[in-house]
Amino acid sequence: MAPGAAPRGREREPRAERRRNAARGDAGARGRGGDATAARGGARPRRAGDAPAAGDGAHPAAPAADPAPPPTPGDEVERRLASLDARASTRAAVGAILAVWHERPLAGDEPVDLAHVAAVRGLEDLPLVGNGSMLRLLDLPAILELRLPGADQPRAVALTGMSDARAVLVVDGSPTPVDAAFLDRHWFGRAHVFWRDFEALGPAFGHESHGAPVARLQALLRRIGAYDGKESGQFDPATEAALLGFQRARFLAVDGRVGRLTRIVLYAAAGGYPRPTLGAPS
Repeated sequence: MAPGAAPRGREREPRAERRRNAARGDAGARGRGGDATAARGGARPRRAGDAPAAGDGAHPAAPAADPAPPPTPGDEVERRLASLDARASTRAAVGAILAVWHERPLAGDEPVDLAHVAAVRGLEDLPLVGNGSMLRLLDLPAILELRLPGADQPRAVALTGMSDARAVLVVDGSPTPVDAAFLDRHWFGRAHVFWRDFEALGPAFGHESHGAPVARLQALLRRIGAYDGKESGQFDPATEAALLGFQRARFLAVDGRVGRLTRIVLYAAAGGYPRPTLGAPS
């Protein structure tokens, strides 16, 4: 040992003491967690699984959408319809269709002449005999005539929603989900559809026509991508070809005439018009 050197045992003691002091200091800091963190001016890092802190911009999960109500049993719907007479069921169905069009309801003494009821409200009445595929193609609410066992007259309902498996009928003012089998049993195809000629195309026309209605037709065909010519007002071969192609693609009568069915489907394809749709039943 060199003269004046400190013993090795005593040299190690200060180092050990410093390590013990540091350990005690770290333990104290951990025991004072929140205060120590605040003193350093920072927040504890977020860990996976931590609940969102108030005001940190996190949004709670949106509640799950309510499931669609189950179909109403067919015998219950039959009983409700049978409790109405034919006239009352028709008035209720017409009222439901006017409501989805946001038109004024029937007056108490207003006769239920469907063509007149529609006309005085700027609508048109399309009577038809069809099937579910046709109704989905038109994509407009409809008044259906249903046949009930033992009833001498049909009952009317408003169809306001439809898919392959389900439909929504308004029975005496109450939306009623039913399955497709109910319509198969009670609906034999007779229906009325209220619609609106948004572009005032007028009576049915074809290649013999010219002028403003033809120009508006050309504009509609251009909107859906079926025609790229000018809005000339001339029912030329390009216009006729575009119309025939549209009718063929939509399974309409391919006759080159702009009748009611063609217009309804054309307005639906063009979009942007204030019209109710069958959509997906709720």
